[in-house]
Amino acid sequence: MICKRGRESLRDSPLGLAMENQERRVWRVVWSLALVQFILLGPTYGTLGYFYSPWIREFGWNHARVALTTTAFLFAQAAVSPVVGWLLDRLPAQAVMTAAAAAVVVGYLWGSTLHSFAPMIAALAIIGGGVSASTYVPAMMVAANWATQRRGLALGIVLAGAAAGGTVLAPVFEVILVHFGWRTAMVCLTVPMWLIAIPVILIMVRTRPSSGPEVSSVKEQAETLSGLEVGPALMSLPFWMVVATEFIYNVGYQGFVHHLMTYYIGAGFKAQNAALILGLLTLFTTVGAIALGGFADKRGVRGVLIGSLVGLAAGIAIVLGATSRNFGTLYAAASMVAAGLCVGASATLLPAILAEALGLRRYGTLWGVVRLLGWIGGGLGPFLTGRIFDRAGTYAPAFEFCALCMLIGAGSAAMIRPAQGIIPQPATAA
Repeated sequence: MICKRGRESLRDSPLGLAMENQERRVWRVVWSLALVQFILLGPTYGTLGYFYSPWIREFGWNHARVALTTTAFLFAQAAVSPVVGWLLDRLPAQAVMTAAAAAVVVGYLWGSTLHSFAPMIAALAIIGGGVSASTYVPAMMVAANWATQRRGLALGIVLAGAAAGGTVLAPVFEVILVHFGWRTAMVCLTVPMWLIAIPVILIMVRTRPSSGPEVSSVKEQAETLSGLEVGPALMSLPFWMVVATEFIYNVGYQGFVHHLMTYYIGAGFKAQNAALILGLLTLFTTVGAIALGGFADKRGVRGVLIGSLVGLAAGIAIVLGATSRNFGTLYAAASMVAAGLCVGASATLLPAILAEALGLRRYGTLWGVVRLLGWIGGGLGPFLTGRIFDRAGTYAPAFEFCALCMLIGAGSAAMIRPAQGIIPQPATAA
């Protein structure tokens, strides 16, 4: 009774009201980031493989060559990530994200007019760089800065926005692509970007909560945070274990996901049905990101990350049954559910474990470096998978390679511990 009265007294006090208002603001920022991910990341990243079949038919490019467009997208994400991270430690996040979102719009509008391979590579590179600088890199940093108490859940919600965008908008995109062509589909992707995403970024997104009137700039705010400086962080084992996990995870997952549409069509699925099955992947990515992100807050980030990578390996292996005459649809759906649940946790918890291992002082710069090396792996993944297919004539060995990558990633994740000088963050009591 006394404890209850004490909690009620605190809640009604000026301090309690201020804390409640701050909590509301935290979640407004988190949900705004999720909306931006819904529009800018989900339908862009989630539809890269949808262009493969139309381009193969129209231009005569082989599987490895069309996959290079995705490689350009991912390599551009890698190239800009350290620069974006460095900028985020010094400039307002909303300024960086707005400029990058405008670049995505320009890239799609230009790409919709092209007829040759080299300019298409350049257009996809512009789109990839813009997506990186307007979504995953800044959004995860901003969410990690704001949600210090329930970071796993907050990062899960942000990632779930991207997954939901793929679930809702990717099938719509496929319908537009089938009925009106890939050029019209590209143009249609840009409409919600400038109509909704950019205004939300400008109005709602801020790098971190204000540290007080005496701290005016983003750089000054960063100086007040705990964590390692860039030099000591780059010399630490935890940092390189995070990099190794991110790199091999992206090799395997990007190599897997961007060939799924082509794989399903080759297995006898109609394009619209394949898009619906792929919708399960993004739907359950949403579920996994939120549910397992919250679970990691209670049980520990590292253990849940390891389990999700092992589960993702199993989900990738299951998809090989999609060629079955009688049970192909069942295998395909089961794979998307399993992989979706686990990739949602993996993509959420990798940025969370970086914050736990190295702190927040130089999080933007360090996360940018991690993303650089991770996206290099991601850029290699689709090309390697396409090359394995071109040599073997089947996706079976290619997807087995992707599953093996996840198991290696689980091993490197098991070696991540807080760096010396960083206080381990205890799991929240259930």
